[in-house]
Amino acid sequence: MMRYSLSILFFALVSLPQSFAIGGPTCLSFTSTQYAIATESNPATIWIDSSDWPGVHRAALDLQNDLEKVTGKRPSILNITLSSNSPTISDLNRQTGSRSSSSSIPIIIGTLGRSNLINLAQQSSTNLKPKLTAIQGKWEAGVSEVIKNPISGVTAAYVIVGADKRGTIYGIYDFLEQAGVSPWYWWADVPYKPHSKIYALPNASCSHGSPSVKYRGIFLNDEQPALTDWVIEKFSNGTSASRPPFNRFFYSKVFELLLRLKANYLWPTMWNSAFGVDDPLNQFTADYYGIVMSTSHQEPMLRSSPVEWYQFGSGQWNWDHNRENLTKFWTDGVKRGSPYESVYTLGMRGTGDLPLDESGNIDLLQRVVAGQREIITSVFNKNASEVPQVWCLYKEVQGYYERGMRVPDDVTLLWTDDNWGNIRRLPTAEERSRSGGSGVYYHFDYVGDPRDYKWGNSHSLSKFHHQLELAKNYGADRIWIVNVGDLKPHEISIDFFMTYAWNTTLWTKNDLDKYRKQWALREFGSDSLASGIADIVKRYSLLNIRAKPELINSTMYSLTSYREAEGVMKEWDTLVAQSTEVTKKLSSDYYAAYFQLVHWPVIAGRTTQAMYIDAGYNQLWTAAANVGWLRLSQTSGNIQDASSGQRVSMSVDWSAVAAGSAPTGVVTLKASSGQSTTVTLVANRTTVPSEYHGFVESEGLVSIQTEHYSRSTAVGGVSWEVLPDYGRNLSAVSPAIQVDSRWQAGAGPLLEYDFYSFNSKGGNITVTVYSAPTMNTYPGHPITYAIAVDGGAPITVQPMPADATNGNLPAAWKGFVAEEIVRTVTTHAANPGKHTLKLYATEVGFVTEKIVIETAAGATQYSYLGPWESVIV
Repeated sequence: MMRYSLSILFFALVSLPQSFAIGGPTCLSFTSTQYAIATESNPATIWIDSSDWPGVHRAALDLQNDLEKVTGKRPSILNITLSSNSPTISDLNRQTGSRSSSSSIPIIIGTLGRSNLINLAQQSSTNLKPKLTAIQGKWEAGVSEVIKNPISGVTAAYVIVGADKRGTIYGIYDFLEQAGVSPWYWWADVPYKPHSKIYALPNASCSHGSPSVKYRGIFLNDEQPALTDWVIEKFSNGTSASRPPFNRFFYSKVFELLLRLKANYLWPTMWNSAFGVDDPLNQFTADYYGIVMSTSHQEPMLRSSPVEWYQFGSGQWNWDHNRENLTKFWTDGVKRGSPYESVYTLGMRGTGDLPLDESGNIDLLQRVVAGQREIITSVFNKNASEVPQVWCLYKEVQGYYERGMRVPDDVTLLWTDDNWGNIRRLPTAEERSRSGGSGVYYHFDYVGDPRDYKWGNSHSLSKFHHQLELAKNYGADRIWIVNVGDLKPHEISIDFFMTYAWNTTLWTKNDLDKYRKQWALREFGSDSLASGIADIVKRYSLLNIRAKPELINSTMYSLTSYREAEGVMKEWDTLVAQSTEVTKKLSSDYYAAYFQLVHWPVIAGRTTQAMYIDAGYNQLWTAAANVGWLRLSQTSGNIQDASSGQRVSMSVDWSAVAAGSAPTGVVTLKASSGQSTTVTLVANRTTVPSEYHGFVESEGLVSIQTEHYSRSTAVGGVSWEVLPDYGRNLSAVSPAIQVDSRWQAGAGPLLEYDFYSFNSKGGNITVTVYSAPTMNTYPGHPITYAIAVDGGAPITVQPMPADATNGNLPAAWKGFVAEEIVRTVTTHAANPGKHTLKLYATEVGFVTEKIVIETAAGATQYSYLGPWESVIV
């Protein structure tokens, strides 16, 4: 049986074939146990109290409808009415009838403090009472398991009880996910998995405690044209309006998806819509479902800006010059939202998502916030500290904070990423003690510098897992909200974001492959194909994160160095072939879902990449070597596209190369367009000592994937960790997250890399470290690392400059995030021979994936991804 404690209640990941749910324990089976819930002769029976939350009743209808689709038989719902003062067993028996002839157990649903049925069970069942006591008062916690004798006369039941309404609703949807209903059944056409029989497992609990993050949600943003045009087609019912029909019928689909994903929070569309106006029932419907509404960083007080201001406001959008009208405008917004569960956004930005005041008038913003708090106090007739509020520190607003602006402690500070998935700030020790806590506003979609990215799923689970893990460890866990643009095509990223926010303890950096496999099994129902599909999803994400599709051009990947362009196209072609093979094996029922979620992203990604690489290939060319010992397989040709590319093989006449020497040869390739490029080859006729183990120089370079270290040394229990599949190549390394840890150069956790060189540049070598564009997240302590060779003094390096002020980003930031990499170069003394490169951690959060050591001047040729990894002996 489950053991309860006062801490968060979660359980180890279980991977069983009986159910399709991701990440939780399994309580259902499709093979016989003593607890039948639905059989071919007995459809499921659902008991719910009439006094329970309307949203719980609505979710119970989803349970009824979905189980009918899964089992083929419609369950019955018993809507039980009991006295709130003294519910009795006899009252219950009159409404439920005799259970003696039934071979199945009922599903009993209810919310603590709301359901008289559950109150009766809590009074009469010694088995159930301690379990309910353990979740009492805990945000969104719930009990979901078989309970023996939950009520007198009922031998057993599958009980779903929430500490609050969402605790109950999540229990219902978790049950359905285990039964074979994907949260994406509507949004991605994922079929129901049919099972004529459903049983409950004995001695299994799917109970859950409070989630890791309190508010977990999405922001539908930059919704024109894709989402807007689709909504006009699907939800306007042929009518025309001045704005798109983002109405309750559309939002009901969004609310349901969020609840099935165990999310609870939404920033609605805002550029050409007004959630509280376009459909007067939108806010009511959100609360009915159980969704907490808020508004984005530029929309104060639950009013759409600028849309509602243009429609209802009067005068300037200026607090000092138009305070009376702004106060009325915001007061109306708070009144409109006051009956419903909401989080009120404080502050004020300019119209059009721009800064309010270029001079950054902090005193003005403090007056605005004070006025907004007065409105909240007045409308609710209680202290503003009792009403949830958030201040989003987006762009220049973070600059206001850095220059001294503060809000009351009960207001949640919402830190942001840089719009490209790199969190800009983490809470300090002092900030972690604030009663309002803090959170993160993250992006999967963005319109802005250095380039809009909306077209595809171009983010890596490994990266945003690491960023959010930092946020959670540093206490930024009150709100996690992610900008998802049009929602599609970010399904798997949204899915994992919510799964991780629900229980951060369950998913470590080493569990992401397991997650992808469980996701593939849930969506496509094939255990034999799940691993292959998961690998395809992982690899197309890795290819896309190297550069957003919108940033690719014909010269990005080198056509000559390291066979880079050819290698990239080979990766894409392999993925297309593997995904196409899946379409042949997958049941036809799943084709639409598979095409949306996997196959289209693969073939579209390959097509986009080929278009640009082919443009670079489409030329006549000639080739010539500058030395006699360097031989070419051909010296001219015509390339039309990547698929018809011609390879010029280079070989060495070793009889013309002296032992121990390393002469350099250059091949010049000239295109008919007049462009030319050179390829350099170093003929190293060298050997290493037989007892040596480590990397070996080739062509003046040693290229290292950082996970392939020779030795690792921990300091104070902290060591470097491998981040699988992080970045543009194989993986990355980063110091284990230990909050507020930092070390002097040369004193921190250490990775050592042994390498053997045959050259040097006048007794020196240069080392280029390829690191992630991580922001300097902690005031006064920028992200750095330290590096040394052999016994040399460690050199401290800061990859991301600290030259930004007033909430702006560093000048070099655009180039860094466009390439998803920062290259930093240091010089070290090293003659030819055996050496050890030492990489020291100095700050938590630093991430690096590749190190390139250059021992011969000019040895590093242009390539986007860097040289291939060197040989290890």
